[in-house]
Amino acid sequence: MKVAKLINDEVLIILLTTLTGVLGGIFALIEAHPQMDFYYQLPIFALIGVIVANLVLIAVYQLSKELKF
Repeated sequence: MKVAKLINDEVLIILLTTLTGVLGGIFALIEAHPQMDFYYQLPIFALIGVIVANLVLIAVYQLSKELKF
């Protein structure tokens, strides 16, 4: 039972990070649309957003495991 719960947690983390990555990319696209000069920098900003979102998500997940929510 513990292994199944662990696998479910890992799948949940992967899905959440993927979702935050997609949302970050869409947000970066919307923000940079008026300034097309900065269009080539979009992947950099999207990647930074995904990394920050993943770090926050991992920190929250670890904290929730320690506090047993």
